[in-house]
Amino acid sequence: MSTNMGEGPTLRVSKLTEWADGLSLSAGGRKLVGKAGIVPVRRLADKVGLTDALSTALERRDFHPVHDRGGVLVSAALAYVMSVRDG
Repeated sequence: MSTNMGEGPTLRVSKLTEWADGLSLSAGGRKLVGKAGIVPVRRLADKVGLTDALSTALERRDFHPVHDRGGVLVSAALAYVMSVRDG
């Protein structure tokens, strides 16, 4: 988080958040998907810089993977969270 010329705190928005452009959530329908609540958590991870920080930490010189490692790790962690059941 940085400050923008005294205008208050601003968040650096990653290019990784482009996947969610135009996305909206609604709770007014029938037969809602039970796991839809994980989407705001993923967006939060992107917006606060967690995904970018993980991507940077997992970089290797002279290796360019097809998928961003930080994004994959965040997605895998959220998939795990969705699958956990009280036990």
